[in-house]
Amino acid sequence: MAIGFGFGDPLNLRSGLAAPLPTNMRFLHPRTHRASFLKAIVLACPLFLSGSPALAQTPGSLDTSFIKGAGADGFIRVVAVQPDAKILAGGNFGSVHGANNTLVTRLNSDGSPDTSFASAFLPPILASRVYTLALQPDGRILAAGTFTSVGGTFRTNVARLQADGSLDPSFDPGAGPAGLVRILAIQTDTRILIGGEFTTVNNTNRNRIARLNADGSLDTTFDPGTGADNIVRSIALLPSGQLLVGGLFTSFDGQASKYLVRLNANGSLDTSFPAGGGPNGDVYFVAPQPEGTILIGGDFTAVNGTNLNRIARLLADGSVDPSFIPQGGVVGGPVYNIIRQPSDKIALAGAFTTVNTVPRNRLARLNPDGSLDSAFDPGSGPSDTVLTLAIQTDGKLVAGGLFATYDGTTVGMLARVNGDSIYPALAAELPDPEHILVSWPSWATNYALQTKAQLQLATWQTITNKAGIRGDQLAITLPLAAQSQFYRLISQ
Repeated sequence: MAIGFGFGDPLNLRSGLAAPLPTNMRFLHPRTHRASFLKAIVLACPLFLSGSPALAQTPGSLDTSFIKGAGADGFIRVVAVQPDAKILAGGNFGSVHGANNTLVTRLNSDGSPDTSFASAFLPPILASRVYTLALQPDGRILAAGTFTSVGGTFRTNVARLQADGSLDPSFDPGAGPAGLVRILAIQTDTRILIGGEFTTVNNTNRNRIARLNADGSLDTTFDPGTGADNIVRSIALLPSGQLLVGGLFTSFDGQASKYLVRLNANGSLDTSFPAGGGPNGDVYFVAPQPEGTILIGGDFTAVNGTNLNRIARLLADGSVDPSFIPQGGVVGGPVYNIIRQPSDKIALAGAFTTVNTVPRNRLARLNPDGSLDSAFDPGSGPSDTVLTLAIQTDGKLVAGGLFATYDGTTVGMLARVNGDSIYPALAAELPDPEHILVSWPSWATNYALQTKAQLQLATWQTITNKAGIRGDQLAITLPLAAQSQFYRLISQ
């Protein structure tokens, strides 16, 4: 698939074309219409399609271009995609694709090790592992799990890394959480929620949930009382400032509250939620939706007395959403992770083997109504449990876990899975009177930028200048041509 736009004098361009111009194409001569052009006339929309379409990949199939080595030498517990399309991974590994990065590593968007990142965690890994990562807007990385030092500095179970992987000494949680941290969530005010198996934080009683200030100190204004009586696995922030908490607990702050609760912004229990009693088993993942509903996944078999195997959608008050019907549900193991894709379809990861009565090994996708999306076909799928999922801006999924193979191909605990086709959009601006800056999303590394002066010419010329990184975009600055000029991206 080729995607592009053009600049030039409409009359001159039309005179040389054998067919009418596409009605969705806009032309400006960059010199005679400079004032209009400088007001951002051409901005990030696919204006012009030509050439042969790229080979479509089946959603759910393995993206083999992402395989850049033997994978990880230990399990992958968490993956996260950065705005620049690089991929963070955490777990209990010592290396990924042969690059020594203990417990945390970063890959380039093509799957190769990012040599600019060096993990501050030092071998041997022993019982240490990273369970959760959270990326701050400034590029620093919060890491939590079970460990006692980072880069030779005392840090218990939670730490912050600089963007290059080194320890950020300005984040000091003191004695830290006394127990495993399973989940992190960063609030918009930069305070940090943590959940897991700990009973104190910096020597203050906090049972399995707490909030830290941006410097790592305990935020004493967040007081959950006696907290949860068992593991907290998931924390999700709500627009109201409240938060949803899922896990293995059956009481919270001394009140019967099984597996799913809603807390007020100060940590107190919202006793009005959930309406109807909630799930009857462990909740591993909670995912609030933009329209106000709530997806939950875990190891339950019913919610509010309604048979719902391991996946459910709730209304805002916690009652079951009757429009979501996962017929037969998920069988064979828990749901550990849920990702809603741009199409509103719902990707599930876990230890299951059947979804809606159809064999689906550990990875599947549902339609918005809960039915199985048969177009998403992972083949034989991952060979073992998928613990974590993340979505790229191109719709592809990055999966990590305990699996050595995916659909029979060796991947080493980490794989990228094809999603629905999303094509990159070109954008342009004039940084100065003599140049044009052309940019496109940084995930589109398998596209080449091409140009030609007139559409009727048979040949496009590939621009060989190396694109630079500009935020979350790839960008090339070129001399501004005096004549008409067209640009397109074409898949390689």
